[in-house]
Formats: sequence, C-alpha cells, structure tokens
Amino acid sequence: MVKHLVSIVCAVVATLASTDVAVSRDVWAVPLRYFEAKNDDRSLVSAYRNEWDAIHLRGDFYDGNQFGWVFVEPALGTVPLYRFMNPSSGDHFFTTYASEGQQAIQQFGYVAEGICCYLAAPVNPAASASVKLYRWRKGSFHRYTLSSSEPGWTLEGVAGYLWKDYAGLPAQ
Repeated sequence: MVKHLVSIVCAVVATLASTDVAVSRDVWAVPLRYFEAKNDDRSLVSAYRNEWDAIHLRGDFYDGNQFGWVFVEPALGTVPLYRFMNPSSGDHFFTTYASEGQQAIQQFGYVAEGICCYLAAPVNPAASASVKLYRWRKGSFHRYTLSSSEPGWTLEGVAGYLWKDYAGLPAQ
C-alpha cells in the first residue's frame, strides 16, 4: 500500500514538473503566455499548458512568450481575468471587470469563455512584485503586452497586474 502511494505521489510530482506549474502553499501558480497570430492582428493570452499545446499544433499563432506568473485558482490578493471571444473576428478580449465583459457581449457580440486566470489585485501590497499588463486595440482586435508603447495600436489601459517571477508570488 505504501509503495503504491509513493508511486502515485512520484507520478504527480513528475507531472507537475513537466507542465510548468508551481505550487505556492496549496494554490496553483502558472506562467501566463502570450500568442500572436501569424496572418492578422489576433492575439491570445493563456495560462493553460493544454491550450498552449493546441495553439502550437494549429500553427496559426507564433509560439507564446511568457509574460509572468498568475494563479489558476482564487488566491488572497487576486482578481479574476475574464476571457471573451468574438466569433466573427476571432478576437479575444480580457478584462478584470465583469461589467466591462457584459458590455462587450451586449455591444460587440463577444462570447464569455470564463475566467482565464487570477491576477494581482491593483491594491495588493505585494503588487510591488508585479508588472502591468497593457491592453491595446487596433480596429476590432486587442493585443496584450508588458510594453507601454505599441506603434500603430491605441492604448486602452492596464488590463491587470501579474507577477514578474515565481519568487515574487505572495505566500498563501
């Protein structure tokens, strides 16, 4: 029985190590990745390894760059990052405000895809270890970067805050 339990624990640890996932006192933290379309202005932000792999296999996006760290479950000092998609354009829209997402649904035809991840709350004292995630717009497309300058794009504001590295994550 103990030998079987040890095997299971080893398998879980090996799985976690192979999926770019870290545990911060029982709360899951993962890298947030950004993907840019190869043929148009679409972009996508994702915190899930299975989605990264699916995007890579589709071949219509460049491989994702890591922005920083986020939580995949609610954690102290975090806010949800809601994800929406416009089926007409393929654009993805992210916001920490549920009311802004509802406006995107009602006015622009977006469809709610759920919560992407949990970002640092702007009033979080640990936010000093965080970086701004900027939201940009060009026509009907949105882009998310850590850069405060994107030529040809209009700044819509800060979409949220994420942790620059794992060491900066708050203890839970």
